[in-house]
This record gives sequence, C-alpha cells and structure tokens, in this order.
Amino acid sequence: MHDKIVFFHYYKILGVKPGSTPEEIRAAFRKKAKLWHPDRLPEGSPAQSSERFKDANKAFQEIDKYYKRFGEMPLTSFDSPASVKRQTTDYSPPPVDPSPTVRSRQTYHHRSAVKKNKSIPVSKPKKRSKLLLAIVLGVMAYMMYTLFISSDSVSEEGTEISATESTAIVRSPPPFTFDSTMGEVLDAQGKPDRVEHNVWFYGKSKVAFNKLGRVKFWLERGTPLNYYHRASVVDSYKLGSIAVGSSEEEVIRLQGAPMHITDEGIWIYGSSRILFRNGHVIAWENSTFNPLNVKE
Repeated sequence: MHDKIVFFHYYKILGVKPGSTPEEIRAAFRKKAKLWHPDRLPEGSPAQSSERFKDANKAFQEIDKYYKRFGEMPLTSFDSPASVKRQTTDYSPPPVDPSPTVRSRQTYHHRSAVKKNKSIPVSKPKKRSKLLLAIVLGVMAYMMYTLFISSDSVSEEGTEISATESTAIVRSPPPFTFDSTMGEVLDAQGKPDRVEHNVWFYGKSKVAFNKLGRVKFWLERGTPLNYYHRASVVDSYKLGSIAVGSSEEEVIRLQGAPMHITDEGIWIYGSSRILFRNGHVIAWENSTFNPLNVKE
C-alpha cells in the first residue's frame, strides 16, 4: 500500500492518471524530456530545469521497473489516494466448509427435529461479519464516487499531452506576471528561443528579468505570451504616471501590456495609443473610452 502512494507521486510528475498504459507513460516521459532535458535548453536557463528532468526520469524508471517485474502497471483506473489508504486490511470472508462429520450430524438433528415437530433455530449472522460487509460496501462506494464523480484525484502540473499520446486530462499552465520567477515563466511559456543576458526571446516577443531572476517587464510582438494582464495594472495609478521620456518598462508597469504593437512602434490600448522612439515615449493619443495613465 505504501508503494502505491509513492507511485501516485510518480504519475503526478509525468502528468498522467491511474489506468494509463505503458505507451502513454512512455509518451508522457518523452514530452517531459523534450521540454526539460539540459541539452535542449539554452545557456543561462535556471537550475530548476535539470531538476525537473531528473524527477521525470526517476518517475519513468520506477514505473517501468514495476511493469517489467510484475507484468502490470502499478496503478489502475480504480485506484485513488484515498482508496489506497483505506484498503489496509484484507476483508475476504473466512471459508465456510463444514466437515462431513458435521454435515451428517446436522442432517441427523434436522431429521430428529422434523419427527418431533420442533422448529429448527435459525443461526443469526455474527456482528463481526456485518461490520466487515459494511466496511467493504463503504470502500466500494467511495471508489465508485472517486472514479465517476471526482475528476481531481490526480492532477497534471504544467504539462500538455496531445490526445494521440494520452487520454489523461491535463490543465493549462498558469500565466506569469510581474515578479514571477524564471521557473514560473518556463512553466507558463516554455523554453525561450534564445537568451541575451537577462532577456528571454520568444520570436520577437521578450521577457526581461531583474538581478534576482524575477520578471520586471515583457513585450509581446507577434508571438503570444501567456501572461496575466490584470495583475500588471493593479494599483498602477498609485505608482505614478506615464510621461514623455518614459521607458517601455515603465509604460508596461503603469499601463499594462498593449493589445497590439504596430510595425511603426505604436502601442495600441483600444482607442488610445502611445508612440515610442528608441524605446521611450514621445507622444500619445488619450481616449475617454480607454484612458491612459498619463501625466497631462
């Protein structure tokens, strides 16, 4: 039972659910290795990347070892963490097989009772048997509830598996925002196309980090970024206002990421827009429908 609890952790690392086939386990591991293998990541990637690959490799090796040894997967679709913890006792009923002597003796007493027109006492089931039966039924009911109703017994963490490789249900990774770590950006956006100093590039889009390795601003140009827009403008008016000469980083922190950036370097915020030159604000058009946090 303890080993099965450990395997739940391994399944969670690979992003699969109990009942997955060996082929699905192998496909999930290949996807993890493709994302986190140190040889595939650019220079300057955080150390958490290699640790994630080591965890995925260990999980796959342990599951594969179990399958080769016993000829079956360690977890089935009927398993859940709660049911595994509850099943700590074998509730198989004791065998009831009376000896021939006892049977003949029972038959003799039965015939005697019929001759004397006496009622035969009916033996009552033992209280212990009723208790065991109730426990077994309770465990089965909980397992059925977990299988058909609860869809959250083992969740995937930051992994996307195509339907052709696995039928396991996965969740989309959470978006990043200001002050997110490099590991959180890797989970949300994946590995960058290239790295220059503290800036990660995804096509023409980029994410910049401060000296502590946390997001200080980003710029989306063409390649979509998985960021949380609302968090970027919370209490922005308390931090100051945009003025002529403000940098791109200041505009993003005070106004949030633009909805669109034109080839001429104009940042579009609905019906409002900001014009840049050499990375600094030179003018803007402020609309009452989409007001800008600017210093008039």
